[in-house]
Amino acid sequence: MAHSLFLQQMAARYTISIDDLHREGKVLVCRRVLEGLEGWLRQDSHEKILPAITTLQGTVQSVRNEFYAMRDQGELEIFWQSKFIKSVGEMIGLIEEAYRCAYAASVAYDNEDNYLASKYINSCYTAIKQTIGGILISHE
Repeated sequence: MAHSLFLQQMAARYTISIDDLHREGKVLVCRRVLEGLEGWLRQDSHEKILPAITTLQGTVQSVRNEFYAMRDQGELEIFWQSKFIKSVGEMIGLIEEAYRCAYAASVAYDNEDNYLASKYINSCYTAIKQTIGGILISHE
């Protein structure tokens, strides 16, 4: 099965196998990417994050696209049955919320409303943390 360039690059970065024998690797890659974003949002001030808001938006969008692809291919259902994720609907809803908040932060920043952009970054951070919490497996 062909994988997106994003998934291939992130799997290589985190040395996670995503071949047909390790299909759960896809959700592990998404978890690692989200953990990286969560750490960045937790550690850096919004003054540092705002100029790179398109990076946040683009990365969350890429993870969201991977979750949609896994859902459309029936893999999220398999991962739920295998107890790798808490809920298919919850995972889709949370990653969608993270994307909406990242997008709204980007729009607010483009409109020079840093206060509103910061509020959306906080909401994005919360949604990312909740998404990570919904992924029950980890890569050690």
